[in-house]
Amino acid sequence: MTATPIPTARRSDAAPHRWSTNVQTGTSINTVSANAVSHDTSAGRRILVLALVAVAALVVAVRLPLEVAVFGVLLFGVPHVMLELRYVYGRFGAGWSRPAIVGTQVLLVGVVVVRFVVPPGTLARMVETSLLGALLVLAVVLGPAARRPRTPIQALVVGAVVLAMAAAMAGIDSWFLVQAHLHNILPLAFLWEWAGASFPLPSARRAKAVLVSIFVGVRLLVLAGGLDAFLPSVGGVLHATGQANAVTRVSATVVPGGVDGVWAARLLVAIAFAQLAHYAVWCWFLPGSAVGREASWETNRGVRVTLGARAGRLLLGWRFGLLIAVSTTAIAVLAWVDFRTGRSTYTSVAAYHALLEYPLLLLLVWRARASPHPVS
Repeated sequence: MTATPIPTARRSDAAPHRWSTNVQTGTSINTVSANAVSHDTSAGRRILVLALVAVAALVVAVRLPLEVAVFGVLLFGVPHVMLELRYVYGRFGAGWSRPAIVGTQVLLVGVVVVRFVVPPGTLARMVETSLLGALLVLAVVLGPAARRPRTPIQALVVGAVVLAMAAAMAGIDSWFLVQAHLHNILPLAFLWEWAGASFPLPSARRAKAVLVSIFVGVRLLVLAGGLDAFLPSVGGVLHATGQANAVTRVSATVVPGGVDGVWAARLLVAIAFAQLAHYAVWCWFLPGSAVGREASWETNRGVRVTLGARAGRLLLGWRFGLLIAVSTTAIAVLAWVDFRTGRSTYTSVAAYHALLEYPLLLLLVWRARASPHPVS
């Protein structure tokens, strides 16, 4: 994918320690100018195509839920991580101070190190949850919202984060099951923000309704039993894959122990569909949009001014595609040699992007609340 700059966007290479700060207060929380996003004539077509992709994804998820859950990450895992990171850093990097950026990187890299170094189990999960809590507190204290005068709301949010992390610690296994399902729904928050930036108000509301139907409505339909007549036997799927042990381990990360066969099948289909929709958003929908192309340029500029021009060139054009292809092949080969090692290596690295979404979600909520003229 070639990241083509948007000619109408204002760009500045000033402030080499952070991304551009030409944020449109009340209309957008990104680095894209109003002209660059308000005339994205392809936005409506993208929504239509995404709806068609969702239908196809639902068919695949109903027929092959475990195959999607197990092997989907080997095909789309690395591309969606790298494309998402390039998008979110360019889109939401503006306004973060150097201490906030450095602190965020330290905590996220710490999560990856914990996954590689600490043996899987309760201790590793509790340490990771503690780092997530610290990440959220840092986002409230040092993130863009902290540039405004301190308010009681910030103190309340910090208190809520502490309580939420304490509750997660008390039911750590349940928390990780919730995370597995929540992660695949979080693209809805970024799509919601994109729709507000890409459509006038009435059209934005219709687009958001379609997006909610895809990411929430379909899952509710599956979980409510609306597609039970089409669900495959979980045991039959396990046998058909020839990877029963590996598949059982993976399914245990998304299906609570003790649930009956019908609920296990519903949960697997729901997460398989959400996973495919998740990949579609990050591998195609957002990076290829007008907003996404400009975000790619901004991330490239941020890398150039901090790590040098050579590093920046890796994020554009064929070089970035080659980097994705090489990384994906490496994970696939590792999984071919030893499935558990290959998958755990991917999930350890991917934890960086999964946890990064939480402070960004806080940012989206905070800016929507603080904006005097919300997008919609």
